Amino acid sequence: PSDFVFEQLKKVSVTAVKDYIACPYRFWLKHVLGIKVREEGGTELNPLLFGSLVHKAVEQFGLDTSVRGSKDEKVVAESLSRYLDDVVLGMFGENISGVIRIQIELARIRLTEVAKHQVKSAQDGWRILCTEEKHKKKVKVNGTTILVSGVIDRVDVHQNTGRIRVLDYKTGGPTSNDAHFKKKAGQWIDLQLPLYRLLLSEISALDSYDKSDANVSLGYFRIGDQESKTGIDLLELPEGVLE
Repeated sequence: PSDFVFEQLKKVSVTAVKDYIACPYRFWLKHVLGIKVREEGGTELNPLLFGSLVHKAVEQFGLDTSVRGSKDEKVVAESLSRYLDDVVLGMFGENISGVIRIQIELARIRLTEVAKHQVKSAQDGWRILCTEEKHKKKVKVNGTTILVSGVIDRVDVHQNTGRIRVLDYKTGGPTSNDAHFKKKAGQWIDLQLPLYRLLLSEISALDSYDKSDANVSLGYFRIGDQESKTGIDLLELPEGVLE
């Protein structure tokens, strides 16, 4: 509506693009006008906060060069559990409700499953190169320059082949394929992973690696509530749609 005065958008986050695809009007309300949805407090963790708790634990693990390359499942599991406790203490202190304590233990069970897949990844020759990479890049959209920003959870490289794997941690929801692209309709739902691919050129740790499309894989490291929903899930798209 013309009644509202607003500044031309000059910057957009990778995750906000999904909001635009879903509904340009709600995108305008949230990201241009800055209108927020009110959240009610409670005595238990909502899905967003629970996901943040798990995400911070795996993030800290990925930053710890002394353990992140370990092929010992017990070492990895104990490290993840320790980082979970550190995150809980930092977020909530020591006075925690019984309901939240149960949720924390459920998070610990999920991280035990993560340890299995992390060790398998290391055994297969993959190593964590960097985590929490915050970058931005200018791109032209219909003749207008806009700054695209994003935080890449994790970048792996293969020790023997030099392949690159970009992973986003997910504690719930669909697979990377289902979340990004409707194959039957041939329509994009989310551009998060493809836009991360765009930002790889800004990561200095990858300067000596081949960043061509053929050498880069995109996907999720799923941290689900079941064993079958945990593990590395790579994006597989019909030919040509990524370009």
